[in-house]
Amino acid sequence: FRGGESLVLRRLLEDHGYLPSPTADADLVWSSGHVGPETLLSLPRHAKVNHFPRSGVITRKDLLVRTIAMLRARCGRAAYEYLPLSFVLPADAAACTAAMGRDGGATWIAKPIASSQGRGISLL
Repeated sequence: FRGGESLVLRRLLEDHGYLPSPTADADLVWSSGHVGPETLLSLPRHAKVNHFPRSGVITRKDLLVRTIAMLRARCGRAAYEYLPLSFVLPADAAACTAAMGRDGGATWIAKPIASSQGRGISLL
C-alpha cells in the first residue's frame, strides 16, 4: 500500500498482510486528498484508490444536487424519481419556499454543505 498517514489505518493494513510500498506497484493507495493523474496512470489495473479526480460531484451535497439536476434535465425526471427533492440555498430559496408551501406538513432535512458525520443537520 501507499499512503496511510493515519497510524490506525497503517496498523490495520499491516495487521492484514499489507506492506508499505514506496513504488508505483501498490495494490492500495490511501490518500488524505486527491491523487494526481500521474499516480493513477502509474498504478496496476487492479489497484484500489480511496480518492479520485472530481469525486466531489458525488461526495459534496451541494454538487451532488447540481449533478442530479443536470442528469434529470438530460435523461428525464422519471429516471431519478427515487431521489428526494433537494435545493441548494440561498440560490434555490424561491423554489424551496414554493415546495415547502405545497407540502405544508412535510418534514424537511437541512444539511450544511461543508460538514460530515451528521454535524449541523436540522429538521424543519
